[in-house]
Amino acid sequence: MYNVTLFFFRNFPLLSIPSFPLSLSFPQAGGGGGALKRPKPAGAPWLSEVSWSKILELDKLGEPEGKEEGIPLFKNWSDRFEKNIAAWGTVFEADVPQEAEWPEGLNSDRFGDDDDTSTIEQALILLAFRPDGMVISLQDVIMGKLGPEFLGKWTVLEGN
Repeated sequence: MYNVTLFFFRNFPLLSIPSFPLSLSFPQAGGGGGALKRPKPAGAPWLSEVSWSKILELDKLGEPEGKEEGIPLFKNWSDRFEKNIAAWGTVFEADVPQEAEWPEGLNSDRFGDDDDTSTIEQALILLAFRPDGMVISLQDVIMGKLGPEFLGKWTVLEGN
């Protein structure tokens, strides 16, 4: 994950600087122990404590750091996630979470509407509670930034 994140960060300046360190630490987030700053929402048995800790980590992307502004999407993210917990549960249960309708229209671009959520922001959201959805999310980023030819079938050349 580190190499992929570093590649995108170096090659696509549209990725925000605050999301870079978080995406590097996300695989370990929640696994190191320590108390959560807030208990996970009641009535969401599908949401693990590790996933909830990652949702709480996304709040940090909404906070300003030094001269860098936070990412507006993630300001008070955990509050907004909790407010829409039933709808996020539907996304969690979907076979392909990107194809489910997300709360606040955060993925409405998939349905022909405009939204301000970038594919990398959508990927970070899924990484928090549906990490298996990252394959499609990374394909979306590659398709949008590099083009479909980078997602074609690869040919393996055998040497002598």
